[in-house]
Parts: sequence; structure tokens; C-alpha cells
Amino acid sequence: MTTVIFNNRKYQILIGELANVGANPGRTAMDMLDLGNPDIDFVKLAEGQGVAGARADTMEQLMICLHSHCRGRGLS
Repeated sequence: MTTVIFNNRKYQILIGELANVGANPGRTAMDMLDLGNPDIDFVKLAEGQGVAGARADTMEQLMICLHSHCRGRGLS
């Protein structure tokens, strides 16, 4: 099983829903939708659950991780 997390460091779906209903959220509301303070280290979260994790900051890095995983070599 492979799980890919696209981390934009915020609950963008909820921000979009607020805009859809015409809401104008204040600073406190926006702070609650921010996942970047502090940043979440998803690789360490995976490792803490006993599974391999890797971080890819580019599409090229993502492809390398996926190819490596699919070939059974684990993540690098």
C-alpha cells in the first residue's frame, strides 16, 4: 500500500468552502486552518507508526520514490 500526502500546509478545502458561502473569516479562524505552524513532519509520523516514509519536493523526486517503492526497494 502506498499513501501520498500532498501537503499544502493548510485546510484549503475548508478555506474554499468559506469563500463559497461568502464568509469573511478573521485572523483567528484562518490560524485554525493553518497546518504550517509548526510544520508537520509526515516522514517522522510514518516512521513513528513503523512504516517507511519519504519526502519529495519535486515531481522528479516523487517519481523516484514511487518507482523505488513499486520495485520493492523501499523508499530512499
